[in-house]
Amino acid sequence: MATAIGVLTARVRVEEKLVIAALERAGVCTMPIPPAAMPLPPGPTLHDVQRFVAAASGNDDAIPLVMIDRISNRAVGRIINRLLRQAGVTIIDGGVASRRNRLQVATVWDAAGVPRPATLAAFSESTAIIAANQLGYPATMFPTIHSSAPVSLADADTADAVIEHRVVLGTDEEEIVILQAGATIGDTEWYRLHVAGFTAVAVDGERIPPAEALAVAEFAAKSIDAGSIAVDVALQHGEWVAWDAVPLADFRKATLLGETTVEDAIAAHALRKLMAREKEVRNVALT
Repeated sequence: MATAIGVLTARVRVEEKLVIAALERAGVCTMPIPPAAMPLPPGPTLHDVQRFVAAASGNDDAIPLVMIDRISNRAVGRIINRLLRQAGVTIIDGGVASRRNRLQVATVWDAAGVPRPATLAAFSESTAIIAANQLGYPATMFPTIHSSAPVSLADADTADAVIEHRVVLGTDEEEIVILQAGATIGDTEWYRLHVAGFTAVAVDGERIPPAEALAVAEFAAKSIDAGSIAVDVALQHGEWVAWDAVPLADFRKATLLGETTVEDAIAAHALRKLMAREKEVRNVALT
């Protein structure tokens, strides 16, 4: 039975094509795998994964021991990611950011000592307004789910209007929000850095960030076990802080920080994981 690397994606966009091409240049069997190919049981086995892959790709002679999560719908991605991990598949993804929510990412970052803005979690309209007032303005309100964008709160009036609209009129999940001191508006210096294999390899825009910003992004990615992620970093009170995690970011127009492309860095990280998995399989076969 051949091993392979799968790319979990409902639609093969430019980024997915670039990753697949990078893997193929490295000589590894690669296949796009749509997450809706067939149902999976709550506790799937590798045999279930093989059937899932066969239905998705038509290849019944490969078990992708390593998969790269490129699922745009994060509600689907979070669940199928966890199911495949239960079956023993290694997933290259945004780590905690791909499998959980912003509050859990912030909790892990705080525990690891990643530099962060002052942050408060709120569970109602009144506590969200109290949190924003305590942090001061400008502040930023983050929904807990990564697929929803943060909102800058320039002043108390803006906070009242935004919080009422999002918390009171939103879904149950949107009632829980995170408030952070500061905002990426005005003259605030911030960058979106693409980190693959725990190394920052590209940045959105044309400005090249300082080494301190790269170090924070890499530390933030490693602390949540993110093999492929974008990390927003911002300069706050003279210190670079991890501002937000973006589990699935477009990188086609990003500016390279060196000679390695984002897709090549993702492919190299996936290959290292595949070699480790194949070694595990051989050791098990010998015992």
